[in-house]
Amino acid sequence: NLRLGFRCNQDCHFCWQSRGWPDPPDELHFVWLEEMHQHGVKQLVITGGEPSLFKGFVELLLLAKEKYGMRTMVQTNATTLKNPRYLKRIQGAKVDRLFISFHSADEEISDRMTRAPRTFALTVAGIENALRAGIRVGLNCVVERDNYQGLAEQARFIVERFVKAFPENPIESMNYSRPQHYFDEEKWIEQLLPLDLIYPHLKQAIEILGEEEVLIDVTAGSCGLPACLLRFQTDLIYLPREEEMGMADPMHSQSGRAHTVCSKCSLFSNCQGPGEQYHQLFGDRGLVAFTEPVVISHDFPLTL
Repeated sequence: NLRLGFRCNQDCHFCWQSRGWPDPPDELHFVWLEEMHQHGVKQLVITGGEPSLFKGFVELLLLAKEKYGMRTMVQTNATTLKNPRYLKRIQGAKVDRLFISFHSADEEISDRMTRAPRTFALTVAGIENALRAGIRVGLNCVVERDNYQGLAEQARFIVERFVKAFPENPIESMNYSRPQHYFDEEKWIEQLLPLDLIYPHLKQAIEILGEEEVLIDVTAGSCGLPACLLRFQTDLIYLPREEEMGMADPMHSQSGRAHTVCSKCSLFSNCQGPGEQYHQLFGDRGLVAFTEPVVISHDFPLTL
C-alpha cells in the first residue's frame, strides 16, 4: 500500500482517518515508491484519502508500471472519473484495477454515509465510465446499520447498471467489509449491529450477484466479516493462513477469543471473527461455530 495522505472529497463517517491529519510532502511518495521497488514489491495499491486528489498521482501510477514493472490498483470513490479527461489520464497510466467504494444503491443513504451530498451520482457515473473504458473494477461496501437492509437492492442495482449494461467488461467482484474502528468512536458504536440482522440481507445479495458470476469477497481481507456469515455457501470462504493473521484487530488472537463461541469453531485459527468491540456489545449473538471441518481456500482467486 502506498498511502498518499488523508485528504478526501468525501467525509465518510465510517472512515478510520481524521481529515485533520497532515499529508506527507508530495515528493516523499516517489521516495517511498523507489523504496518499495528496492524491497521487491510487485503489486502496488495506491490509496488515501482519495488518491486522485493528490499531485503526482497519475505520474506515480505510470512510474510504477513502466519503470518498476509493478501491477497497480487504486482504491477510490471514483467521483473524479466522471470527468472524461481525467479518466483518459488514468487509462494512459495503464492502471490494472480500480477498487471503488460503493456503499448503497440508495442515493440518500449513500450521501448520508459519505457525508458528501450529490456525490452518489458522481460515483455511479465514474464506475460506468471506468467499465466503458475497459478498466477492471471491483466494488467495496462497508456493512453497517445505515445500509444493511438495502444490500439486496444494491445487488440488483449492480447487476443492472454494472453487469448487464457492460457485458464485455462487467464489474468482477463485490467486497463486503466489517466496520473497522471509526475515527468518530461514538458513531462507530452507533453503527455496529448484530450479525443475525445482517445475515438474511447479505445472503440475498450474494445469491443475486452469484447468479451473474460476480466474485464475492466477504472474509478474505483485513476487514473481513466472520466466515459463519457464509455458512449457506462455504465455497465462498477465503481465509488468511494462520501466520498472516492479526492485521486489523487484537481479538484476532486465539487468546483474545478464548471465551467466545468462536473458540468452538473449526475455523478458529483462521477466521478473524467480528472484532473485540462486537463481542463487548453483542456477545456471541449471530455467531455460529462450524462444528465439522470446512474445506476452504486460502488463495483468493482475484489478484492483480
